[in-house]
Amino acid sequence: MMGQIIKSKNSSSHRTFAVKSLLLQIELVLIVVAAWTLVSVNSYGAVALPKLPVIQNVGVIPLQWEGESRSLDDARQTLSEEFPKSVRESRRFRVLGDDLVESLWNSPTGREELRGEFELHSYVGLTVSPRGDLVQLTARLMDSWLKTNLLETDTVPRSWLATAEHDDISERLQKLIFRLFNRLPVDVSITSVNGGYITLSGGSEQGIEAGDKVNLIRTTVKSLHPANGTWLDFSKLPLGSAQVIEVKSYTSVARIKEQVKDGAIEAGDGAKIPSIASRVKFARLADDTSFKDAGDQGTIIVP
Repeated sequence: MMGQIIKSKNSSSHRTFAVKSLLLQIELVLIVVAAWTLVSVNSYGAVALPKLPVIQNVGVIPLQWEGESRSLDDARQTLSEEFPKSVRESRRFRVLGDDLVESLWNSPTGREELRGEFELHSYVGLTVSPRGDLVQLTARLMDSWLKTNLLETDTVPRSWLATAEHDDISERLQKLIFRLFNRLPVDVSITSVNGGYITLSGGSEQGIEAGDKVNLIRTTVKSLHPANGTWLDFSKLPLGSAQVIEVKSYTSVARIKEQVKDGAIEAGDGAKIPSIASRVKFARLADDTSFKDAGDQGTIIVP
């Protein structure tokens, strides 16, 4: 009887020791995981929060449709036709030929050819997703490897999309595309610096004219969306200003007028152009009480 009691106490002690040992192991694992996570976050932050890239040449991916299109065939045709037009009407980028992009974007070798031979920097995509009584339009600005950097959505009633006039659909789509582009904190980038002169990635097509003064800033990605990793906010560092002296269709040359310190202005820095089509449109819309300025986002929020 006593032997059985002693055995029971020993078993209990062994179990207690095993539990304490297990808890200690778990605590050590949690410490290691926490340390690894901290290092990973710091490393991720260093890699994933970069200086805003130069975006000059873009390709428009053909309309992507998810799900059935019952009763929406006409709207589908309208969206397919008007999407590339809206991208071009923003006058934001140099847009590569649609047939060229359509033939190459959907394969790794094709995308490499677009990057290398045609110097493509980004893609613009539009996905239409019917969901019951609603249809979601998702516009994306992607890098040349198809990673989404910026995303804007608009949800419309299915009944509206099925019966809306061509021009009404076109107008709504254009607002979505322009809103996407206006999320970018700069409209043109500095592609080269040569002494006291800079070359900009925008020209007459972007509304730049000789004599214009441009304020130059360095922009980095400040925060990412926690779910999809898209750009959310940007930090902006003023660098100086320059005056445009020569303008071509998609490039211009400016003379540096001032900078915060010698050598402060570098290739990859940028400027906002108030006269660019997408900003002009939303500046007009901002006078409407149904719109409001989104402040630091550099865009307009549509209720």
